[in-house]
Amino acid sequence: MGQISLAKGKAVKPVRVMQWGLGAMGSGMARLMLQKESIKLVAAYEKRPEGQGQDLAKTLELKKATGIIVGSDPMKEIKKHKPDVVIMATCSTVKESYEEIIPVIEQGINVITIAEEMAYPWANEPKLSDKIHKAAVKNGVVVLGTGINPGFVLD
Repeated sequence: MGQISLAKGKAVKPVRVMQWGLGAMGSGMARLMLQKESIKLVAAYEKRPEGQGQDLAKTLELKKATGIIVGSDPMKEIKKHKPDVVIMATCSTVKESYEEIIPVIEQGINVITIAEEMAYPWANEPKLSDKIHKAAVKNGVVVLGTGINPGFVLD
């Protein structure tokens, strides 16, 4: 994928994204990203061994290969593919999210997480939330917690 044109005539490169987690939500997000010109899905990580080492198309049940091999080590995938953003769809709590987010933002990568508690992390984990915030500021990145994991949506 090359550059895409915007309405004002400026050309920009697509946002390079890594999908971290390929369960129901993560798979849906990956399918959607593959359809967008403004997004280039460059890497994927899956915790479950049965999803690792194969083309993402198999996990997503697509007919055409994507050329993206699902990784078994998220930090290796980040270092190899250098995404602009990592979208995390793996857990629900700030405490669980913290363990995943910190190493990513220390690499200078922006994070979006669907963890429910990350919609307003200070409510449950103010100290960890402050650590995430300070690390993000220090590394010049953004952490966005959408809080949209299925548990929140369905509750």
